[in-house]
Amino acid sequence: MKILINLLYKELTIRPTKKEKTIVVVIVVVVAVAATAVTAAAVVVVVVVVVVVVVVVVVVVVVVVVTLVVN
Repeated sequence: MKILINLLYKELTIRPTKKEKTIVVVIVVVVAVAATAVTAAAVVVVVVVVVVVVVVVVVVVVVVVVTLVVN
């Protein structure tokens, strides 16, 4: 990511026409948004997995405790 930004910055400083600047800004924004979306998706997936695991563990514990109490 840092390398990409450095390359784009060099491009801007060497020969910046307005069109090129706009294209580079759009690319940077799209990459930033994509990276944020991927990170957010990863966080959501991790949270969902953790919640599912916790629920399964709780259900198993409850079933075991109920079984022991009944027997």
